[in-house]
Amino acid sequence: MDLHASVILVLALAVLGGLISSGLTKRMRGPQVLGYILAGVALGGQGINLIPIETVKTLTPVSFIALGIIGFLVGAELEFHELKKYARKFSTILVIEGLLASLLVAIGSFVVVYLALDNFTYALVVGIVLGAISSATDPASTMGVIWEYRAAGVLTTTLVAIVALDDVLAMALYGIASNVAQRLSGEGGSIMHSVLHFARDIGGAVVIGAVVGYGLVLFVRRRGNSENNLFVMIGAVLLSVGLAQTFESDLILSAMTAGIVATNLAPQHVKHLMSQVRQVAVPIYILFFVLVGARLSLSGMPGWIWAVVIVYVIGRNGGKVVGAWIGARLSGAEPVVAANTGLGLFSQGGVAIGLAIVAGSHLNNIQLTEALTLGDAIVSIVTTTTFLIQLTGPAAVKWALLRAKETNRRLSVDDILAQHTAGGIIEPYFSCKQGMSLEQVITNFGNHPEVESVAVLKKDNQFIGEISLRDLRPVLIERDMWPLIIADDVVNSQTETVSSDTSLDEAAKIMENLGVEQLSVVDDGKFAGYLLRNKIRQLVKSKTLTASAA
Repeated sequence: MDLHASVILVLALAVLGGLISSGLTKRMRGPQVLGYILAGVALGGQGINLIPIETVKTLTPVSFIALGIIGFLVGAELEFHELKKYARKFSTILVIEGLLASLLVAIGSFVVVYLALDNFTYALVVGIVLGAISSATDPASTMGVIWEYRAAGVLTTTLVAIVALDDVLAMALYGIASNVAQRLSGEGGSIMHSVLHFARDIGGAVVIGAVVGYGLVLFVRRRGNSENNLFVMIGAVLLSVGLAQTFESDLILSAMTAGIVATNLAPQHVKHLMSQVRQVAVPIYILFFVLVGARLSLSGMPGWIWAVVIVYVIGRNGGKVVGAWIGARLSGAEPVVAANTGLGLFSQGGVAIGLAIVAGSHLNNIQLTEALTLGDAIVSIVTTTTFLIQLTGPAAVKWALLRAKETNRRLSVDDILAQHTAGGIIEPYFSCKQGMSLEQVITNFGNHPEVESVAVLKKDNQFIGEISLRDLRPVLIERDMWPLIIADDVVNSQTETVSSDTSLDEAAKIMENLGVEQLSVVDDGKFAGYLLRNKIRQLVKSKTLTASAA
């Protein structure tokens, strides 16, 4: 059987290989992202060649979908009230670290290429393009490490904002650099054409994302907490990616804008779906990084390209560390932000590779040597630097978070529910004694609209059963019969109960299966109180905020 012809088999090998490799790197206390990339290297042209470059190109839409989901999730982390709170700090750090990294890479690359080829124009073009691309920070691997280690805090907030805005800065710099490079190489059009092209890339993406995001908000507001909201949200991400591709705008910025609009206009509907979206996106996320590794081609690269690679890595990482430190100091950011932000910005991935591929297609007609075009050189340099940087980038993010003591702060809902029991949040409210008249029962219901059923007890507090509003419907219209009916006549003795020791995750599942908002808590046959779903939600919200602020 021809392995190369079977895309489905390639997808299976990529996902399974990525999982196995990430498991090994995790055992060695390395981030999972590195394992995915190493699996791609092993399965690609530099390894056993089960995923050749032709297949990688065939699976490009998978990378686009992954970048769209990543962009949406990053955008959903950017809340306006947080951005306003740290706006000056974020913007100062962003501009200085991005521009300094770009400047150092541009100068270093120009010098190496000029010394190697003795061509000022080609050296300048390479320097300008690589400098612009180098400012991008990979949100996928950075956010992957943040989510993996459940980080929260001022450094985490800074990193989330910077990695999202870094790509906007990179795309803006690339838009300028690409037009300048094409004009220098004789491939560009008029200045007006360049301006319109740049406006379409950036402005079009923002408009598409804003429209899709607002449409998503209108839908989830109308449907409430529908079980279909998750699929609608994924559909919205795919729509933003597809429209961006159709109108030749930036797909990452489009999806990111959709996420920003959705999370800020409908946070109560969007936030609780984020963890589900991440779970659904895991296979695509793995495929994306496996394909990044499979794309790598190290054989046959001339020595001067390796020199550019070394200069690029040193200049980029150094620029981000020093630039972030300067920006943080100038903006008055916390010492932990100044000391660690640069380390959290090492990762480079899909955005940089995507920009390199676009640049390569524009500059592929320029022959540097008999066997190498300018476009191929840029793609090779960026892909190789991405691999090398990713060997240390995710680990650097982890180290920065550990130094800032911000790991394991973002507790998941499942974690919180598993750590607490029903006994911790039970509410006494009212109960009915055996023999109580129906009129008294109904009056008590009216005084406590927050409950949907009431426990019926013997004199020694022994639990008999419950009376729910549903049980009372047949007799509510027969008001003349109320004095003749007592609680014992309408009690349901077959109701589901939990004990004080029941974990909240188990209790929540019971509520979900029964479609109820409360359960009676009974210990050794005696009534202890009510467990309300609303109280569970309040506990989760409280514990999440407390962990994030710690």
